[in-house]
Amino acid sequence: MAEAFQRLTDRDKLTRQPERVRVKTLKLRSTLDKALRTYNVPENRLEEMAILNGMQLNEQVNAGSLIKVVEK
Repeated sequence: MAEAFQRLTDRDKLTRQPERVRVKTLKLRSTLDKALRTYNVPENRLEEMAILNGMQLNEQVNAGSLIKVVEK
């Protein structure tokens, strides 16, 4: 079975770095949506980050709260 695989030579795939979950402390009270945007979370990943944090995007989060953000 292993003989059926070809050698990987695509430079993009060989140099790819994993994404990591980072914990961020909020400085201001806001909604989760605004807090995630503060940390430059792309629009298409907001819902994913809300699920990761076990919250809804419209929920209020207090200053000093910890949230998880995925970064490269």
